[in-house]
Amino acid sequence: MICAEYEALPGIGHACGHNVIAATAVGAGVAHAAVADELGLTVRVIGTPAEEGGGGKILLLERGAFDGAHLAMMTHPGPADIVEWPIIAAQQFRVRYTGKEAHAASHPQLGVNAADALTVAGVAIGLLRQHLGVSDRVHGIITHGGDAPNIVPAHTEAEYTIRSTTLADLETMRERVLRCFQAGALATGAALDVLPRTKPYAQMHHGPEICRGVPAQRGGIRSPLRVVTRTRWPRPTWATCRWSFPQSPRNRYRVPAGCQPPTRIRRPLHHPSRGSGTA
Repeated sequence: MICAEYEALPGIGHACGHNVIAATAVGAGVAHAAVADELGLTVRVIGTPAEEGGGGKILLLERGAFDGAHLAMMTHPGPADIVEWPIIAAQQFRVRYTGKEAHAASHPQLGVNAADALTVAGVAIGLLRQHLGVSDRVHGIITHGGDAPNIVPAHTEAEYTIRSTTLADLETMRERVLRCFQAGALATGAALDVLPRTKPYAQMHHGPEICRGVPAQRGGIRSPLRVVTRTRWPRPTWATCRWSFPQSPRNRYRVPAGCQPPTRIRRPLHHPSRGSGTA
């Protein structure tokens, strides 16, 4: 089974390259169709929408879309060629504070400031980051911060994502981040609601047999392929297999020997420039 994602990000479009994912999936499906009968295979290309926060693959799994599949795979564009990209567990959720309006100049003492609650939570999360595991991530945006500067905000909302190595680690981290939001409610008196947008995404386990076959298939393309089987990076959130190409005018970055992080990546994921050259 070959997964064909196609989803854009708000404001920056296909900066994560999901249109390329869909195109390569269709191309791979057409190529496999020519030899499927000879190899005794059934090849399916399946659209997998709602990857950016919608939990689309979770719903497809629960409703049987992957039943009977022996293998599921896809390609994803990125700033470096990687055989086993480390996909860690993740969950998105909405945070909502409810306070009480009041005139911000004449009677501020009568208000309960929901924006202050979100500020307290953000500061607490910032301080928490020092004590998180090396693979833990927490990031978010404020989607509603108030209605007017002379009104004490009574309603604020934010969208947050947390990530960790496994689902068990994610649950531990979720409790720690939740306490930061509870601190905002406690400090201001605002009411707190935390609403998960989807079920948690589990960490991905790559198929070692398929990964071992990738170098042989790619070896004749562009330049010889070097596979790094062990990383010496201080943060183990990157790949265990990584491709490195020599410097050239067409290669504006490379992965140095020893699997050190690329220092000249000019078009990172989720940057508008990544979507500018694709349709």
